[in-house]
Amino acid sequence: MTALFAFASELLGPMLDTAADPVDSAVRSLRFAELVERDSEIAWQLTDPPLGDEDIKDAPLGVWAWWLDWRRTRSEAPPPAQFLAALYNLSPDPLVRLRVVQAETWHPRWVAEFRERARFPTPTLRDLPHGFVGDGLRTIAGLGFDHNNERLGTSLDPDEIAVHLLQLGDPSSLAALRALVDAAWDGALELRERYGVMLGWADGGEPTG
Repeated sequence: MTALFAFASELLGPMLDTAADPVDSAVRSLRFAELVERDSEIAWQLTDPPLGDEDIKDAPLGVWAWWLDWRRTRSEAPPPAQFLAALYNLSPDPLVRLRVVQAETWHPRWVAEFRERARFPTPTLRDLPHGFVGDGLRTIAGLGFDHNNERLGTSLDPDEIAVHLLQLGDPSSLAALRALVDAAWDGALELRERYGVMLGWADGGEPTG
């Protein structure tokens, strides 16, 4: 973790503390973002700092959630899948886990790549870009392995990732979930029965399932 990122984390941590007043936290963190963006060099350094799994413990979880949301429209690509997987697995906070998923499925580059790869009218798991979400969903369905039979994706709980994708509710997240429930794997039918109706309404069409 760079000294600048560590310094920013020290400033942001108290603002984003769950015990703090949420309105005050929102105002202060917004002000922080505005000040950062006045200096393009500082903003650039905070957008894509060199980070490793060992850095996760050095910043409060609220800082990571803020950073993932803040950098999404300012960066050329989502954070490395290995870092996202480590942050997801080490965090018990549902908001941080949601932000990890969102860091990919709402990122302009991920969305554009998904659209290019998708087989219309119904995208499949193989159409999802490689990364935390795509390889994770393929691993759930038994497809996330390379030619050496090495697992590509992190181990995700199907129900938990399904809820995250539904919560995000954007077309790319819903298409990713639909690809998972439509795939042929042991838990697909149960997942389809559980979330098919919600998927149908989220799509703006008739309930499915």
